[in-house]
Amino acid sequence: MPVTDRHLTADERQGQDRALSESDKRYRAIADIAPVGIFRTDTAGDVTFVNERWCQLGGMTPEAAMGKGWLEAIHPDDRERVGTDWYGASNAIRMFEGEYRYVKSDGATTWCLVQCQPEYDQAGDIIGYVGALTDITERKRAEKDRLQSTQRLEDITDAASDWFWEMDADLRFTYISDRYEEVARISADHFYGKRMDETYPRSVKKFPQNWKIYLEAVAARRDFRNFIHDDIRKDGLRRVISNTGKAIFDEDGIFQGYRGTTTDITSQRVAEEALRDSQAMLADAIESISEGFVLYDTEERIVVCNDNYGKMFPLIADLLVPGTKLEDLLRATCERGQVINDMASVEEWVEKRLQTYRTDGQEPFEQQLGDGRWVLAGERRTRAGGIVGIRTDITERKTAEEALRDSQAMLTDAIESISEAFVLYDSEERLVTCNDNYREMFPLVADLMVPGAKLEELLRIAGERGQVKHDMETIEHWVEERLENYRRDGQESVELQLSDGRWILASERRTREGGIVCIRADITERKRAKEELRSSQARLLDAIESFSGGFVLYDSEDKMVLCNS
Repeated sequence: MPVTDRHLTADERQGQDRALSESDKRYRAIADIAPVGIFRTDTAGDVTFVNERWCQLGGMTPEAAMGKGWLEAIHPDDRERVGTDWYGASNAIRMFEGEYRYVKSDGATTWCLVQCQPEYDQAGDIIGYVGALTDITERKRAEKDRLQSTQRLEDITDAASDWFWEMDADLRFTYISDRYEEVARISADHFYGKRMDETYPRSVKKFPQNWKIYLEAVAARRDFRNFIHDDIRKDGLRRVISNTGKAIFDEDGIFQGYRGTTTDITSQRVAEEALRDSQAMLADAIESISEGFVLYDTEERIVVCNDNYGKMFPLIADLLVPGTKLEDLLRATCERGQVINDMASVEEWVEKRLQTYRTDGQEPFEQQLGDGRWVLAGERRTRAGGIVGIRTDITERKTAEEALRDSQAMLTDAIESISEAFVLYDSEERLVTCNDNYREMFPLVADLMVPGAKLEELLRIAGERGQVKHDMETIEHWVEERLENYRRDGQESVELQLSDGRWILASERRTREGGIVCIRADITERKRAKEELRSSQARLLDAIESFSGGFVLYDSEDKMVLCNS
C-alpha cells in the first residue's frame, strides 16, 4: 500500500501487523510448494529464511543455512568468489545473479542459477533480499557435452588434413575453414563467390567426365561423396583432393546449399601409384622367371601365379585364378591326371601333398606329370604366413641323367669286359671306379676299393698287408716311389711282383681332367715262358758247346745265328 503522511492509530497498527503476519504465512506456504529454492535475507545479506526446495538443493537444514551458514553448502572452489560477489551486491543494494555449485555431504554436486533482488517495506525502506535458486545441472551437463563435442570436432579438424566449406543455394562458396590455408599454404580468398567448377578450371578441362558426375549430383541437389579430382595450380603444383558434400534444406524443404569437407589425398594417391608400380614390377618379375610360380595367402587361396605355371599344368589352368583353394586345386590335379598318383586313392594323395605344403623347410622334391614330364617342386612359407610354390621343369635334366646312367652302365660293362685290371682316380687322387679284375688282382685290399678311397692310403695298406713285394727300406719309401710314378705323366710301364709270386705289368696315364687311369695286366705266364725260354736257350748252348767238332747255325738269309767255341 502507498505510504501516507498521517499517523496510524494503535488499532490500525495492530491490524496491519495481523495482515503482515497472515501475508508472511501465505508466503511461507507458497514457498514450501514452489519448484525452485526460495530464500530471504536481512539487509546485511545474511539468510533469514529458506524453503524446503532450497534445503534439497543445498543439502542442509534451514537452521544450518541461517546467517552465513548457507556458504558451507557452496562448492569449496566457488565459495570465496560467491561470498565476495553476494555480500558486495547486498552492500550496494543491487540485484544479484550468478551460477555456481552446491555440494551435499555425500559429495553430490548441483549447479544452480541464483537470482536475487532487494525487498522493500511499504515505506520504501529496504528490509532485505529475496531470491530464487533454480537447478540447472542438466543444462550445465548439456553445455559441457556440447563443449566437449565442439572441442572434439576442433581437435579432429586440427589433426586431419580436411577443411570444411559451405555453399549457398547458387552453389557458390560462402565459407572455407582456416585449415585450407594451413594445408594448401595459399589464401582461400579465391574460393569465395565462386562455384566449385569455377574454382578448378584446369581440372574441369582435363577431366570432364569426373566433373560431369559432380555437376549432375549438385543439379539434382543430391549428396555426393568422395568426388576426386586434380587441383592443378598456376605454378604447376598438382594435388589430388576428395570432396564430400551434403545438401542442406530448411524446414520447408527449400534448398539452402551444401555443407561439406575436402581432403588432400595427394600423398595417398602417390602411395597408391607407387604401390601399383611396385605391383606391376613384381608381376613383370614373376612373369620373367623361367620357373612356374604360385603364391597362396594364409588361408591357402591363390593370390597370383605366372603364365609358366599355367603352361606347366595345362589340365588345371582354368582353376589357376585368385581365390582358388589349394586343396581344391590339388584334388583337381590328381583327378584330371595332371600328375602321376602313387597313392592308393586321390584323397590320400591330396592329404600327403597338403602335409608337404604345410611343413615349413621341406626339401624340394621331384614329381612326374601325367604326360611324362618331370618337375622339381619346392614350397616355402612367407613371413606373412602364405606359401610360395616354385616348379622347375627338369625333364631335360632327367633325360640327361637317364642317358648318363645308361652311358655309365655301358662304360661299366666295357670296363668289366676287358681282361686287364682297371682303376680310375680323379684329380684329387680319389678312387672313382675299378673293375672286378682289379679287385681279384689285389684281394688283400679289395675291401678298400670303393669310390672316394685315397690312392696314397691304398698304396700304404697294400704294402702293410703284404699285397706287393718291394726292395725299399721302408713301406713309406716304397709309397713315395710309387706315388712319383703315378704322378709322372708319360711314365713307362713297370713290372711289379706281388707277394704271392704273380707278376703284373703296371701302366698309368693322366686323363684330360687331371685324373689317373691305371691298367694292370697279369704277366705271370709271360714271365714264366720267358724264363723257360732262357732256360731252354741255356741248355741248347751247353749242348752245342759240348760238341767235339765245330758247330755253326745260319738263318734263312744266310746270316750266322750262333756257333760253338
